[in-house]
Amino acid sequence: EFDAGPIEPLEQPAATSGSLPHTHPATDTDSADSQAHWVMQLLQATSDKDALGELDGMPVFSVIGQGGMGVVVKARDRHLHRFLAIKLLSPMLASSGASRERFFREARAAAAVVHPNIVPIYAVSSDRQLPYLVMPYVAGGNLQQMIDREGPLPLERALSIGLQVAEGLSAAHRQGIIHRDIKPANLMLD
Repeated sequence: EFDAGPIEPLEQPAATSGSLPHTHPATDTDSADSQAHWVMQLLQATSDKDALGELDGMPVFSVIGQGGMGVVVKARDRHLHRFLAIKLLSPMLASSGASRERFFREARAAAAVVHPNIVPIYAVSSDRQLPYLVMPYVAGGNLQQMIDREGPLPLERALSIGLQVAEGLSAAHRQGIIHRDIKPANLMLD
C-alpha cells in the first residue's frame, strides 16, 4: 500500500510543496520535539495509562511521522479496537485558508480512490482548529525504512512492490488523481 499524499485532481495546478507521508520517520530530534510539543498541547487527558492523551475520544500513543504539513500520530479506535494513523495539519498551516483547503482537497481526492494498494481515508475532521484525517495504521513501516534496515531488496520482492505501486497509481489515474510524491518513504508496507 502507499500513502495518499500529496495528491491532486488532474485539473488542479501542480503542487509545489510536499505533504506528510504518514509514517515518514521523525529523524530530527529537535524538530520531532517541537512537533510533539504542539501535539501534546492539543491532546486531552485520558484514563488509558499507555496513551499520551486523547484526540476526540481516541487515545494517542506516539508521534509516528512528521513533515512540512504536520504530524502523524498513532491512535486507537476504542469502538472498533483497531489502530489508526491520524494526520494533523500543523498550527501554522491550519491558520491559512489556502493550506486548509489544500489539505481537504487532498483528503477528498484520496478518499475517492478505493484500491487494495492505496491507504484509505476513514474520516476527516474539519470542525476543530487543527483539522485532521484518519487512516488505518500500517504496522509494516515504509519501503525506505526497510531498505535502510535490510539493504537492497531481492529482485522478486522489488518487482512485487513495483507491480503493486503501478496498480495503485493506475487506479488513482483512472479517478483523475496524480500522486506527486512517489518515493520509498511514501510506500507503506503491510
